[in-house]
Parts: sequence; structure tokens; C-alpha cells
Amino acid sequence: MSEAQPEGRSSAHPIALDKNDLDRAIDAWRKNPTSGHMGDVLSFAVSAESLESVRQVLKVALNQGADLSAAQRRFAEDILGVKARNEVVSGVLNSAKYLEERTRQVKLLFSSDPGNPLVLLDMAQLRLAQGDVRKSEKLLRSAKQFSPNDRLVLRITSRFLTHVNRADEAHHLLASHARTAIDPWLMASEIALSQMVGKSSKFVRIGQRIIKEKSQPSASTTELAAALAGVELASGNYKRAREYYRGSLLAPNDNVMAQVITDQRILSLDASSSILQSGSANPYEAKALISWRNVDYAGAFDAGVSWHAEEPYSSRPLQFLTSFLSASADYEDAIILARRGLVADPDDVGLEVNLAYALAATGDLENAERLAKKAKSSDPLKFAAQATATLGLVAMKRGDFVRADECYLSALDTFSKSNDKALYSICQAYYARTAFDCGHERVGEIIDAAVEGYRKSPVPDSAFILKGLGADISKKADRDDGVKRVIQWEFDSEKAELIKRNVLVDVGAPIIINRSR
Repeated sequence: MSEAQPEGRSSAHPIALDKNDLDRAIDAWRKNPTSGHMGDVLSFAVSAESLESVRQVLKVALNQGADLSAAQRRFAEDILGVKARNEVVSGVLNSAKYLEERTRQVKLLFSSDPGNPLVLLDMAQLRLAQGDVRKSEKLLRSAKQFSPNDRLVLRITSRFLTHVNRADEAHHLLASHARTAIDPWLMASEIALSQMVGKSSKFVRIGQRIIKEKSQPSASTTELAAALAGVELASGNYKRAREYYRGSLLAPNDNVMAQVITDQRILSLDASSSILQSGSANPYEAKALISWRNVDYAGAFDAGVSWHAEEPYSSRPLQFLTSFLSASADYEDAIILARRGLVADPDDVGLEVNLAYALAATGDLENAERLAKKAKSSDPLKFAAQATATLGLVAMKRGDFVRADECYLSALDTFSKSNDKALYSICQAYYARTAFDCGHERVGEIIDAAVEGYRKSPVPDSAFILKGLGADISKKADRDDGVKRVIQWEFDSEKAELIKRNVLVDVGAPIIINRSR
């Protein structure tokens, strides 16, 4: 929860682990020592307080030769001090070790200066990452008592309240505070939170005036501009949303970069990587998304692991990593991380969909079907099509190719009607891989359609999957990518130099133009 973390843009919640839940998981494994039950036990390894209990169970499992998947065995070797052979698990475990060491360091500071609000905030975030919600809230209240008007205290407190499903309380905290009316950072948080709780923000007009008058530096208004873009986007005013996003990119931080990357296809906006990468010294979320977008798979994975290590209380990096692992067919690791994330946030439908897919891919069809149907009913507007496609995978694994085709075609029809070209292309790619793996009689036709779909909407997910099938996707896409860019370069022939212009240019406009004299 950094100083510049926007409110209301994610569904991440704290890693909240219950000792009784861990005991029940261990008891279930002892009674029926399957790899599935072991996966439930391993989901608690993210908590420093639970780590030793998980270690003891793994020792017993290895000594008894219990049923463990290959990924679980590598996990056990790593956690018990054997040479690590799995970078995903190693990265997760390193984040837990980091929390332990960081907590020890902050405790020393806390003992010498218990009234320092910055130390209190740091300790509160560490407690939250370890699942101690009650202690975290107590520390935040103390920080607020010492510094009731501090921007950092207010933003982190509101972030905490959002994490624990008290968004109305978080919104009231910022909406009623006197400083919000004059502070663009607090204003940005309040505007985003107002959208989350379904209320109109009284600060939208004030924020619009601040942006219009340019009364404050761009670095101070970057999140305010992005928040206003979110308001316009929700209203369907894409043109104004693009204008505000362009303003936010003049001096973006990592949160703005991640938001722009997330929304850029909706807006047909190209957020230039060169601008985005200059926004923050440590933007792991943005780096992960940029690397993925640029088809830098190794870079995307490394940044995703670092993102999770930096935000172990958040489910969003686990959403990214499980999607990545599923695309790369590392299903066992995807299952471990998805289960771990669902311990943190049992209501994360995106993680449920990812877990359902990975379970289906490994043959656990009953649990995959149950989860996919649950996800489909939990959030039908956002995840029904993805869940339907997963049910297609389940059907094809069972040999019911007619039902499988119906599910995949239904999902594709939904994406087509919503004009979501990226998800349409991704769904085609997964359909092709499923058809290939299951020996569908029309596998060649399905792969050809997926390649054609990729050429119309060249998204990295599709490229990753189709390359794995040996498909030829090297040909140039049929058309321009259809996005407006936020920079253009001018070439000054007299000075023989390039000059960067931060302007919104039309689709198909040249990246470099000659300056006319």
C-alpha cells in the first residue's frame, strides 16, 4: 500500500489466514493424504506464522512417500532447505522470508520510537501482509491519532478499509476530511472510491478545474487525472477519458501506468512503453504488464514474482502469475498459487476461473466444473464467458466434443458481441490448444481460425499459446493495431535532432514527422 496507491481500482484483499483453517486442512490431509489436500495445506505457506506448521507436514509427507505432485515435491525440497528448483515457489517463499526479516527490523524501530507515524504505518502493513487484521487496524488508528491530517496516513488507512471490505467507511474518511478538497492525491483516492461504492463525488468538478488550470505540477496530479479518466470511461465518454489519461502520462507513477495499460485497449490508446517505464523506480506491476504486452515472457514472469513479493497481501499479482502459468501450461504451479490467493480472498472470481482452468487441464474435472459454474454465477457480467470456455475444456477432456464446441463458440459469441477483440483472440487460442491436446477432429481448422484471429488482434497471450502449438504467427497483422498514440516525434532537419511531442495522435498517424519551416 504505497503512498500513491489508488483506491477502488482492484479487488485485492489482505492475506488473512486463520489458524483453525490450517489445522482443519492438516487434519484433512492426514485422514486422506492426497495431493489435492496437500495443496490446501501449502496454501498457508505464505504466512510467516503458519510456515513452520507447513514445514512439519511436508517432512512427514516426504518421509512417508506420500502422494505429491511434481510441483509440490519441488516446493517441499525448497521449503525444507533442499536446493530450489522451482522459481515460482522460490519467489513466493522469499517473500515470506522477507516479511519475517522486515518485521524484525521494524520492531526495532518501533521499540525506540513508538509514536512515529511512519513506523506505525510500516508495521501496520507488515501485520496486514501476515494476516493480522486486528493488529494492523490498531496500529493505523494510532498513526491517525498522532498525525490526523497526514496524507500518507489517510491514504493507507482508506486502503486498509477497502481491503477488509469496508469501502463505504474508507470513502467517508476521505470525503469528509478537510484536506481532501485541496490535496489532489486524496482527491484522486476519493473519486475512485466513490465509483466503487456507487456514489457521486463532490470533488470531480474541483479536480477537473485543477487539471484544466494546470495549477499544480503534473507529478502531483497524475493520479487525479487518471481518476477523472476513470469517471469519463464509466460514463462512456472515451474521448475525454483519453484526454485525461494523456495528462496522467506526463509524469506517471506506477499505479497510473498499470491503470493505463489495463484500460488502453478499451480506449484504443497506445501507452508508449518508453513513457511508462520512466514513471517509477520500482513499478513491478507496470513492468509485468509492459513486459507481457511486449511479448517479453521471461521479463513478465520475473516482474510478476517481484510484484507478489512486494505486495504479498494482494491477490492481483497472483491473478497475473496464475494466468501466466496457465498460458505456459505450468498447471500444477498455477493451482498452488491460485489456492493460496483464494485463502487471502475467497471471493476473487478471477482466481476461481484461473484455478478451474488449471484443474481441468490436469484432469480434476469435477472440481473444475464446480468452480467454473460457481464463477459463472458469482460474476456473470465479467466472468461468464471465461467460465463457459473452461466448461468447454471440461467437456472436451471428457470426450464430449459437441458440448465442448458449443461452450467455446458461446464464449466467443459473447466476446464478439461485446467487441472485446483481445479476449476473443485469447479464447480462440485456448480453444485451439484444447483441441490439439484432446485430438479434436477439426483441430487444424480451429488452429487456423485462432491464427487468423491473432492476426486481427495480436495479443501476447494468443502468441504465447499458438507458438507452443507450432503455429506460424510470424506474418504481419492484417491491419494497423487501431490505437491512438500519446507521443509523436518531430525530426528537425536543420538541427538533425528528434523532438518528442506529448500529443494524442490519430490512428495510423506516423510515429515520426518532419518539422516544416
